[in-house]
Amino acid sequence: MADLLDRVAGPLAGQGDGWAYVAGLRLVAVDGLTVDVPDTARNAAEFGRPGGGSGPGAFPQVRVVALAECGSRALMGARCAGITTGEQALTAQLMGLLGPGMLLVADRNFLSHKTLKDTIATGAHPLFRAKSDVDLPVLAVLADGTYISRIADREVSGRLRRQGKAGADIPGISVRVIEYSVSTEDGKDTSEVFCLVTDLIDPARLSAMDAADAYGQRWEIETAFAELETGVRGGPAVVLRSKSPDMIRQELYAALCIYQAIRTLICTSAQEAGLDPDRISFTCAKNAIAARVSDAAAFSPR
Repeated sequence: MADLLDRVAGPLAGQGDGWAYVAGLRLVAVDGLTVDVPDTARNAAEFGRPGGGSGPGAFPQVRVVALAECGSRALMGARCAGITTGEQALTAQLMGLLGPGMLLVADRNFLSHKTLKDTIATGAHPLFRAKSDVDLPVLAVLADGTYISRIADREVSGRLRRQGKAGADIPGISVRVIEYSVSTEDGKDTSEVFCLVTDLIDPARLSAMDAADAYGQRWEIETAFAELETGVRGGPAVVLRSKSPDMIRQELYAALCIYQAIRTLICTSAQEAGLDPDRISFTCAKNAIAARVSDAAAFSPR
């Protein structure tokens, strides 16, 4: 099932599909989710349990990290591991799917010197949200109000700071920082400040407005996860049925394959109808497929 997903996964938008691009770059996103699995000794030993103030969780959990094309919500790849494996470690396994002409958006948990460096090495451009405690010294302010900074390696930064170095003197990856907030039309409510970092230094290449729009589309992968959990698995509260780690992996990758098959049908149908794929309901597409699938019991095992 994992090999099958690798064969069928991939972006579905064409070069002329403007809804899949921002500033001429194919917009892709990476994110993760956790899935409860049956409470067996083998599953617990293989995948681990989430921790908390009240002790270990009731079920072992598997972490899934996926890369998706935002415009089509199509999977480009996914990796599964135990809950003790971090999102950044699984993201590193997906780096080979990135390439020139892509803009990768990611939430705060994915930003690190290594992930940023690995993303840039593929030829893709990162657009990651930074946590409030990330050290971003202002090295130069640009005409559009964004500024140049750097992302330092945490170990190097710690060592140099112990030696008395100031933030601006610590080397790292040069980035452009874009800060903004979102207000309601009447101006009564304003969101928290969003802080994005990218290697696209020139505002003419990626404007602040384009960056904010791109980050807003990161939620397309959240929608894809919701469709996977509700439309394919039956709901986030549904525990996978397999009792062994190998079968858990098979079940998860099979669900991802089913999701990709439905998403592919949606995109093909949308293209024939001249529509944006977002206009086609995932649930309606799934139900249409289910109504036309023959009963498996009608086929001989031979």
